[in-house]
Amino acid sequence: TGRHLTRISYSQNTDEMDKGDQGHCADVVFQVPRGLNTVIEVSKGQQGNVLLRHFKNRGWTFAETDPDFVIGERACVVSVSLKYHLLQPEYVKARISELQWFDICIVLCLIDAEDVFATLHGINRAAGMGACPLVCAWSAEEAARYVEFFFSCGSVAQEEGEAVVSADYISNLFHFLGSVHGMKNIDSASLCAHFGTLTSVLRTSMKEMLGCPGFGKMKACRLHEIFHCELT
Repeated sequence: TGRHLTRISYSQNTDEMDKGDQGHCADVVFQVPRGLNTVIEVSKGQQGNVLLRHFKNRGWTFAETDPDFVIGERACVVSVSLKYHLLQPEYVKARISELQWFDICIVLCLIDAEDVFATLHGINRAAGMGACPLVCAWSAEEAARYVEFFFSCGSVAQEEGEAVVSADYISNLFHFLGSVHGMKNIDSASLCAHFGTLTSVLRTSMKEMLGCPGFGKMKACRLHEIFHCELT
């Protein structure tokens, strides 16, 4: 297999939130086997995107690619915020139309406006008409965790007919949570993105779990009981 140079950008200071300053990103050049999808490919049009400063579990690289984030061979993520949608209401629809050749196109929406439901309706409609999953995040850090999680799912390889699961922490956490009776993949993804670590999930209170996207009182109560029941 041939090898090629890949330039990976890592954020050195995740506390810096200003979008325009690129001085906090350092470039590291190393060799990886050609064809292996080892990093998140980010469109050059996303330079300054605040999400990049919150990638902690995965490397990323700017690339000549149409989607905002490439998370698999034929899977991608389009990111948008509620504030941007208010300024450009046709943006999401146009972006989905441009990326129809991808098998999976996930719309990742950052909730950064007060009038959530009225504004989100337009994004939800565009995503639904384009047959795209819509995932909402309430912070840039949570949104970055979702992208890392989606990439981990896309990194699952097939070797001699058997699935080889990536050994990174987010993938292991997702598969562990998915083994809990009654947990769906979307529930595991929500917990991974919202809490980040197994310790945080196990120590969370009922009230905190209810704040996790997609968790109502019944689901949160059942999961909380599973994690805190006495072994007999």
